Amino acid sequence: MSVQEVAGALELAFNGLGEYYGAIAKDPKTSEKEKDACLAFVEAEGKLDKEDVDGCLSLSKTAVQKFEAIKHATGAADTLRMMVLAYRIQADVLRSAEEDKSKEIKAALSTAEGLAREHIAKFNGSGDKRSEAVLLLAAGEINYNKRGGKKRAEAFEDLKKARSLAKEAGDKKVEATAIFVQANAAIKLRQNDDSYAFAQESYKLYEEAADKKGQGKALHIMALAQVLAEDFDDGIKTAEQALAIFKELELRKLEAFELFIIAHYYLTRKMGREAIPYAEDALELFKEVDFDGSGWTSNAFDCLTQAFICKGDAKKAMIISEEAVEYFQRKKDKRGQVMALSTLANSYCAKGDYEAAVPLIEETREIIQSLDDSRWEASILHQLASVHMLRESYAEAAFAAEEAISIYQDLKDRHSEALAMNYITQVAIAKNDYEKAIQTAQEQAAIFNETGDKSKEASCLLTVATVHGTEGRLDDALRVAKEAQELFQEKKDRSGEARALNVLADIYCDLREVEQAVALAKEMRDKLHETGLSLATFANGVRPSQVELGSLNLVQTRVARCTDVGQNPLDRGVEVQCCPGLKQQNLNGVVSCQKIEVPCSQEGDDPHSSEIYLGCCPGLQECKLPLGRQGHSGHSFCSQSCVVPQEASCLCVFDIDRTLTAKQGSAAECPGTKELEIVDAAYGVGKATLSALAVAGIDKTFCKDCYLGICSAGYGSGVTSEWNQYILNTIMKTKLQDHLTEEFPFIKDWSLGPVDQVHPLLKSPYVLNQPQELKPLAVEGIRRWYEMMFNFTIPKAAVHFFDDRAENVELFSDLGIPAREVSCASRAGGGIGLCGALPDEILSFGPSLCDGKASANSSSDMRAEAAAPIHVGAIRTLSNIYLASEMPGESVRAANEAVQLSKRVHDRRQLAENLILSSEANIALAMQDNPKGLAKGSERSLKPAKEAFKVAKSIGAGKLMGMAMHQTAYVLLVTVKPDDALKAAREAVDIFRQVDERAREAGSVILIAEIYHSKNEDEKALDAANEGLMLAKACGDPKKEKDANKLVEQIAGKKFAYYQPYPGDMPAMPQQAEGGGGGGAAAASSVAEVKQVGLDPGMVQATVSEMAKQAIGVDDELFLDSALMDSGMDSLTAVSFRNGLQQQLGVKLPSSLMFDYPTMKEVANRIVELSIENA
Repeated sequence: MSVQEVAGALELAFNGLGEYYGAIAKDPKTSEKEKDACLAFVEAEGKLDKEDVDGCLSLSKTAVQKFEAIKHATGAADTLRMMVLAYRIQADVLRSAEEDKSKEIKAALSTAEGLAREHIAKFNGSGDKRSEAVLLLAAGEINYNKRGGKKRAEAFEDLKKARSLAKEAGDKKVEATAIFVQANAAIKLRQNDDSYAFAQESYKLYEEAADKKGQGKALHIMALAQVLAEDFDDGIKTAEQALAIFKELELRKLEAFELFIIAHYYLTRKMGREAIPYAEDALELFKEVDFDGSGWTSNAFDCLTQAFICKGDAKKAMIISEEAVEYFQRKKDKRGQVMALSTLANSYCAKGDYEAAVPLIEETREIIQSLDDSRWEASILHQLASVHMLRESYAEAAFAAEEAISIYQDLKDRHSEALAMNYITQVAIAKNDYEKAIQTAQEQAAIFNETGDKSKEASCLLTVATVHGTEGRLDDALRVAKEAQELFQEKKDRSGEARALNVLADIYCDLREVEQAVALAKEMRDKLHETGLSLATFANGVRPSQVELGSLNLVQTRVARCTDVGQNPLDRGVEVQCCPGLKQQNLNGVVSCQKIEVPCSQEGDDPHSSEIYLGCCPGLQECKLPLGRQGHSGHSFCSQSCVVPQEASCLCVFDIDRTLTAKQGSAAECPGTKELEIVDAAYGVGKATLSALAVAGIDKTFCKDCYLGICSAGYGSGVTSEWNQYILNTIMKTKLQDHLTEEFPFIKDWSLGPVDQVHPLLKSPYVLNQPQELKPLAVEGIRRWYEMMFNFTIPKAAVHFFDDRAENVELFSDLGIPAREVSCASRAGGGIGLCGALPDEILSFGPSLCDGKASANSSSDMRAEAAAPIHVGAIRTLSNIYLASEMPGESVRAANEAVQLSKRVHDRRQLAENLILSSEANIALAMQDNPKGLAKGSERSLKPAKEAFKVAKSIGAGKLMGMAMHQTAYVLLVTVKPDDALKAAREAVDIFRQVDERAREAGSVILIAEIYHSKNEDEKALDAANEGLMLAKACGDPKKEKDANKLVEQIAGKKFAYYQPYPGDMPAMPQQAEGGGGGGAAAASSVAEVKQVGLDPGMVQATVSEMAKQAIGVDDELFLDSALMDSGMDSLTAVSFRNGLQQQLGVKLPSSLMFDYPTMKEVANRIVELSIENA
């Protein structure tokens, strides 16, 4: 389920007017008749909240009559809107029925709209602006979604009028709700910026109207708009604010919805670990509050399963999905069973068991067919096609997709039809049918253009561009890719634009425009980094639009999950604070959250000063301060406003020498460095020389959003020196660090080591004199210093250390802190760097050494992990570009980085691909180096190739298995192990034949020819090369055809031309010897020597004709100029024909004979030529 689909769930919850009318009913001054009407309204709303549509409609009609009887227009209008919403809910319930209810759905919506229109006219005539606004709002709510473009346009007009009339009438709540629905409508149209602005405006009005529930709903839509606009971190913070409101108001269903949607937000970033606690709580809540048939519980099961899959825990995912199947079987809920079986199929796929997934999906389809829900059947066919693609069963995938397309055509759903067509496109690409792939992708693009989905239109154009590039039509590829990029830019789709940059980089690489390709690949990586992180660039990390929210304190630390009454806040292993209104209590050793009537902390008080936590009184907030701050005894105090250091979820710690600096005096040989007129005492005395990183600035790297630290074995030039002050004042600068230093200037100081387990305390995050072997303890000490001083939470996995020494980086593996070796491109003697760190080496996804080995066992910080799956593609692109540009060293580093990322996100398919790339890059680097380097490099290349085969085999990816085995064979050939290479190459051929990868089979056959040639077995080599040539021609692969031809010529040597003199030609007469003696004899001798050698052409033609008839099985005469394939000869009879001719005529014939010489005449002439050459 998409996040957009979840958005509507909150909107369906009514405005909570029951509380308002309930208060009126309790007022002693209220008349009995008004009291009865109000109580009827309250009871009707209660039915609506439980989605008891019939009960709500019955009571609402009574309430309307009673309100109208006492001329209470406000009450009548509110009740009529509730009736309209009840009909809408009825339509949604009917959509989930076990049989086709399209007529009933249409009738319910038509009744609802008719009811609204009737009373809009009535209130307009009476001049009642508020009541007219309420019914216009109801009409907008019924029409903006799932009723077509015309109705949607009417809805926008109705909502616009409703908010205008409500404003004139002075009803902020109705005005806010109209704007809130506009925000929902904008989301449906993918207008994320507009939606955010609408929701923000509605929030302000709800706040002015003191409608807390409305505030929560507005925050929900704001969060959704932020996430869809790829402003992920801010979106999560806003969603958790909404969650806190729903929890405080004890709105259990809305709390469950928000938990569910937050889990989905994390899943869109492949952050399964973060999604799990939200998904678990959502499932438990839905089990409590969900009603039979609503589907939310089944979606919650699916969400939790996907979270465990994303985390890489396929076993746990299987347990959850099997539990879901049993749960819905017990409830005899067919729709729940469908969802559960589909989820179970996904769990099998996560384990790589695609065969087990197929029957489960087919079973779900049978259940859906019994429910007569064609749209749902089509969506299941999507899933089936996807699994068949994973199985590489392309014909079955295409069949499932075509069935889905047929259903969508019957439903006249063009957008979904285009989505299903994607499988047809992918199948065509997999089968190298590029013409069909382009045609289908262009049809998809046209439909998406028609439906207004520019992002998907652009995605289809990228597919077209990629296929053009594969075919070598680079100008066309470039044109279409740029068109796609412009569409993504127009939609402000940054991740889409990054994909376009990826394709453009590949194209420029093929055009040999290396600098442009590398620049685009780096721009793509930056774009992905940007979308994976928070976009907040202002002080305190808050967008200007958020600051205007007033009482909502978005500047504070993200709202934490809280512990309910009676529960232990320590149950999850880390303390989770008690929910609002509850306090932590320890009675006889039992810790729990309880409702305890205690006084609150006044302004200036520390809420943690007593045994029982005393929260800040209303209107105050808790502020965090460093230890020892004058005027306060502890970490916290209550105040109306406070300066709170912004919490960052990461920490970057740098070595100084040859990391932040280059070797003194090396500026001329180290690009991007800068020499200062300041003395640096490191490695001898000289002028301080800044590395390229220090010149560019740390704030130009991902560390701009992290706090900073230093861990150096040296003293610099002394703690009070000009150089050391320059480091603190000029290099250790980002907006975040500057803000912290401005508020707490005491941190700009040096701590002196050694920091060890006995003396772990620091006075600042900048550590000098730390022995190399103890650097991990100092870095951990810096992390703890930030946590203790400012109450931050910085996980170890979010601490990044950068050093030029490999041995220092390797020390961090035991601590679980990512560390990276830098200055990889420039090394001095003794294992140290030369030019220092480059900005491009400061990457958030580690750990890594210069040779690509992992230095730690931890994952990166949350945001980098979120971006990891898409970063893999960006880095792989860079690696390929470097490899194609004959820069194998850079390619190796990028490929190894992609391998580490793939492992971290548990993507075994990408892992196999990147291991193969790593092998290719390593062997290219080894071949570029000297012979000693070749042996070492080939060893590094062989290991990833073999590992790639194991990974590919574990997921049943036949094509990748063949690619890995082919690469293994190639490495073995390079290392002069021809027998092992031959065995591996033959295995690759067998694999490619099994999975029908003919082009790759051709490549492996050609490799076999190269192996035989290396063994000086040229007859076998020539046979294999010709066989590879035949395969390459058969599958239409011009590159492999060219490779095979080149190898054939290399093995066979220069071809000889056969000259047959025509009648009347006079042979050249040799020059007569002086004196003329013997001239005639010489001439006669010369003429006599011009005689035919080799086989007789006439005899050969007759033999060829007879053998051809026998091979084809015909008695009729065959014409010498007729193509043999047109006469009935296929690939098998061609082999028989060739073998028979070899035996009959005694001439060695190539396996590609039928392709090179397609007619009997050409075959006969070639045989004669060969007999002459061999004579």
